[in-house]
Parts: sequence; structure tokens; C-alpha cells
Amino acid sequence: MNESERQHLARAGSSGVSDAMERLDLPRAVLAGFDLTAPAACITGPAFTLRQVPKPGDAPRADRLVRHGEVAALAAPGDVAVIDAGGRRDIAAWGLNHATRCQTAGLQGALIHGAVRDLAGLRQLGFAVFHHGASPVASRWDMQTAEVGGAVVVAGVTIRPGDILVGDADGLVVIAPAQLATVLAEVRA
Repeated sequence: MNESERQHLARAGSSGVSDAMERLDLPRAVLAGFDLTAPAACITGPAFTLRQVPKPGDAPRADRLVRHGEVAALAAPGDVAVIDAGGRRDIAAWGLNHATRCQTAGLQGALIHGAVRDLAGLRQLGFAVFHHGASPVASRWDMQTAEVGGAVVVAGVTIRPGDILVGDADGLVVIAPAQLATVLAEVRA
């Protein structure tokens, strides 16, 4: 996705992109009901995915088996970090340190299928993070990374690495790369 395409999608926003996809009779791939740390933000970029699952019962609690701290180094500038923590709200799958590193690395924002921590700091940072509430508990105690760069399912929507996300205060829309040119043409019409 080039900068011109990014700007067209951002101008259309999630509602305009959703309308375009509906007019084109494309499968609905919309995520709603997420909180957003930077309400005025509009993110557009390819997904960089990471999936977390509960640690096995025999894993020592202190063992750090999560890898979401590496996202800033692994993702490309312009990407959107998508962290699937199974929708858990009792632990935080993301925090201020992760967001700060990603913002510095040039990522567009993050979608967390679960809770975050450091909410006041995240809001001050201004980095767009979509999330399901807050928890003070770090995920490292209970979760492990199962996969980096695979398909994840967030609120019933499958997101694959490279899928284009358009997100703002209204929600997020997921565009398959093969549909991008068609959606852009419809948005520009």
C-alpha cells in the first residue's frame, strides 16, 4: 500500500470504506465496540499479527513466554499491530512501553483483542490503540505467544498478515489485499 492509497482510505474512514465494500457486495469484515486511546486518530495499514494463548499448566509462572514486546522490531513502518489475546479482559496484552516502541518504529497503531494497561499513559501518548478495556495484570504471567505472522480471529473476523485495516472512532474495517484496488476505486468514485 502506498502513501496515496493510505491517504484515500484515511479520508474515507471506516464508515466510507464499509459503505464502499457493501456497495461492492464484498464480505463484511467490520470490528465494532472497541475502545480507542486516541479518539481523533484514523489508522490505515497492513496487519502484523501475533496470537497469544494461555500458558500450559506446567509452565512456571515466571517464565516470560510472550513476544508482543518484539512487535516494534518485527513489524514494518506503516503496519498495524494486531495482538489476539483471545479477548481476555482480566489481563493486559499491551501497555505503554509496547505502544511507545511501536510509535517510534513508525507503526500506525494497534488492535488488541483483549485488555491493555497504562491506559492514562496510552491516551497521553496519542498512539491509536483499539482495545477491550484495561487490567493492571501483565499477560506474561498467564499467556504465551503461540504464533507470530499467522491468521488471527478477532471478534469473529479473520485477519491475515498483510490485510489492510482502516480504523477510527467508528470502528475498524478489514480489506483483503486482493480487494484493495477495487475498494479504492469505489471510495474514490
